[in-house]
Amino acid sequence: KEIAKIENKKELAKKFEKTIQDAFSVLEDFVSPLSDTYDKKYFTEKLMEIVKSLNVKFLELKVFHETTEEIGLSIINLGDSTFPGDFQIESTNIVCDILDHLLKYVGCLSLFTDINFGSNTQLMDSALEKLEDLKTNFKNLFEYVFLVRNVDSIDSEKIKKVVHVAKLYPDFERTIDLIQQRSRLIFFLFQGIGETELSDVFGKLSFLVKMMPERRYLNESILESNLITPYREFLDKTSNIKEQLSEKFQKKEAS
Repeated sequence: KEIAKIENKKELAKKFEKTIQDAFSVLEDFVSPLSDTYDKKYFTEKLMEIVKSLNVKFLELKVFHETTEEIGLSIINLGDSTFPGDFQIESTNIVCDILDHLLKYVGCLSLFTDINFGSNTQLMDSALEKLEDLKTNFKNLFEYVFLVRNVDSIDSEKIKKVVHVAKLYPDFERTIDLIQQRSRLIFFLFQGIGETELSDVFGKLSFLVKMMPERRYLNESILESNLITPYREFLDKTSNIKEQLSEKFQKKEAS
């Protein structure tokens, strides 16, 4: 109803397009290798820039601002000197919440006017690049930490060994957080180019990995359902992803 009342929907679409592109850039920055060198001030300032932009660009959307205000409070809480969590992880989660918020509105706005996130080819290239990074994260974890070269070869005995190694691996939680964050970024990137089925694969992967407990609470069942099985599905669905997407884009351009 709120969007339906806006007279110049094309102008509103342009605002959303630019804001989503900016949010994607911030999210990529927050999950990049450089993010380990950023301090809390860097994260909070970047987040506040986005929120201020939302407040200025979408002043006429009153319901939209209710969620924006909640996000703003989360950022203020993050900036508190007594904040107990990992501010890099929490900052990334906040950007994801912002993107989720924006994309929901865009989904509604697209019923009234065309939405263009710029170059779909650029988004696709970015998604494929991040996908390869994620494969590397998984490969490093399974091959060099768990000593498992082929995930399909894992049986009940190997799972027990993997659980044992995971419980002893000091960077396990950090690695899982990284996988979860990068999965969610890919989820948003595939949403941006309209690849819903692929997007759902990474949305599910991100959700299941996020549900992983601390390593001391791990068991065979949890590791199988929340890490090994999603990893197998990820590999299966992306085995020839570059060729599939290239073919789709060529057909779109031809039509």
